[in-house]
Amino acid sequence: MIVKEQDRNIKLKILSLVTIPMLLQVQLVPLVWPPAWYPRSDIIGGLAIGIYLYYNRTMEEYPAYLCTVGYAAIKDGVKGYVTAGHCFDGVTGNFNPPNIWWWNVYQPPNGLNRRYVGSPSHVYGDADYIDTGFVPYSNVKPLVLTLDALGNPFIAPVKGVIRWSDISVNMSVYKTGSVSGVTQGHVKYMFTHFLGSDWVVVIEGNPSINGDSGGPVYIKVPVRIDGFWTYDIYLVSIVYAVAGNRTYTISVDGISNEVGIQPMQG
Repeated sequence: MIVKEQDRNIKLKILSLVTIPMLLQVQLVPLVWPPAWYPRSDIIGGLAIGIYLYYNRTMEEYPAYLCTVGYAAIKDGVKGYVTAGHCFDGVTGNFNPPNIWWWNVYQPPNGLNRRYVGSPSHVYGDADYIDTGFVPYSNVKPLVLTLDALGNPFIAPVKGVIRWSDISVNMSVYKTGSVSGVTQGHVKYMFTHFLGSDWVVVIEGNPSINGDSGGPVYIKVPVRIDGFWTYDIYLVSIVYAVAGNRTYTISVDGISNEVGIQPMQG
């Protein structure tokens, strides 16, 4: 697709939340979407995660970013989960193995009850290329935190992925961000290459905010099970940046094709 001039000149704002706001958790916590910050025994899409960095390669670590889990996945036969690649970047630069092992991930993202949930094995791009990070972790499930028809927090199973060729302009989608919560919008554009990033899906009407990086974008399909209505989730993309009321995301199908990270399905 041809890049329109209004998009070519746009400045994207990366959506991880950096060190100082994380340290000010007393002011930060009341602003976030509470369910994403609750501790869980398993890792699912939409949860808040804290990204910590070892200081000067010592055992001392400090909080670097707040981000959001995208989805459970498998890379080279190893289970784990996906978030935005730039969540492991920006403090000392973009990392490749083995240096990326100096990052630790926790859920909930801070506080005394935080639990270690892995370190990245693969990071692709610094808000460019495919902007994806893969964190090996055995206790993941193909589920996404969303809302039910009454607006209550609800966990729904991932049943599939919307292929790149099936994403269309004006398609209605939802997004879960660990700070902004669940919002609904529609696909505005798709770009195979846009401002350094590949497989970009631009969502309009559900703007994201700091801390939403890596969060899942998806469609919800109503299904009736045992006489009750519920939803199935079909993944579209993950959040990586925002400009105005547009959220910029990376296609899950593109991630699978480009770097071989396969979403888990339930």
